[in-house]
Amino acid sequence: MLHGKSTQTLSVRELEAESKARDDAPYQTHSSASPETLSQMRQRTRREQRVRLQVRFRLEGQPYPLSRPTLGLPVRLIYFAFIGLWFGFVWLTLGVALCLSLVGLPLGVWMLRHLDKAFALW
Repeated sequence: MLHGKSTQTLSVRELEAESKARDDAPYQTHSSASPETLSQMRQRTRREQRVRLQVRFRLEGQPYPLSRPTLGLPVRLIYFAFIGLWFGFVWLTLGVALCLSLVGLPLGVWMLRHLDKAFALW
């Protein structure tokens, strides 16, 4: 285990071996090893998830991280000029109106976070 050494990197095999050993004996206490703190446990979990994601993408033959195809600048400018301005203001008005009610607050916040996509077609 790392015990707080965040600069050390582990290979996929080492992480899988560590995870397998922990799964084989989840309730076994080790007298020589100090218990993990909550932050160390979260760091280890995030690291394991990243490695699993990288392995899964490599096995599927996809690059990591996945790149989203974007539309060209001329298409986005045409969208903004003819559709984006009107749609963006409607989106903004609806988002603010939803934020005024308690029931619509989550949807309103989500709409305001994605306002740039409504205006410029990202």
